[in-house]
Amino acid sequence: FFTINKTEINALRDKLLSKQGFSDHSLWEEIDFYNVEEPFAFVSIIQHQDSRDKRYILIEPPLNEKEKQAYDFIYKTLHVISVDTDSIEQKGTTNILEESVNEIISDYSIKISEVQKEKILYYLKKNLLSLDKLDPIMKDHQIEDISCDGSEVSLFLYHRKHGSIQSNIQFDD
Repeated sequence: FFTINKTEINALRDKLLSKQGFSDHSLWEEIDFYNVEEPFAFVSIIQHQDSRDKRYILIEPPLNEKEKQAYDFIYKTLHVISVDTDSIEQKGTTNILEESVNEIISDYSIKISEVQKEKILYYLKKNLLSLDKLDPIMKDHQIEDISCDGSEVSLFLYHRKHGSIQSNIQFDD
């Protein structure tokens, strides 16, 4: 099974914070860090040193170009596979998805590692069987409420420990 070490998590976090303009450690300080769905989803709560403004930063390992291509192909191929509803009841949607992905990888000789497959499966489960961008937030037991004011606007969350907090998650449309 795919694992991620603390150094990789820190590097992912630092890259994401830098990309979003929160890399200045003299201005922003991490006050909380925890996993939501290890090894794929982590949360960093950061706070501005002066204003005490807080941000909820969801950290997920991005798909590289090869993984994106495999994901796109598998995603499209899944849409043309017919599934018997009795097998869904017997095996469950997650098991059916995993079996289908393994079959596609085998049938089309897709060259990806087990780690890449696990990462692709994470995103497929999140996007096809769950709530897409909301899935990691819904799995965060610290979140009590989610507010969305429209597309291209960050979601606001109510965090049990940190109160109302702006996230780095938004819908494109």
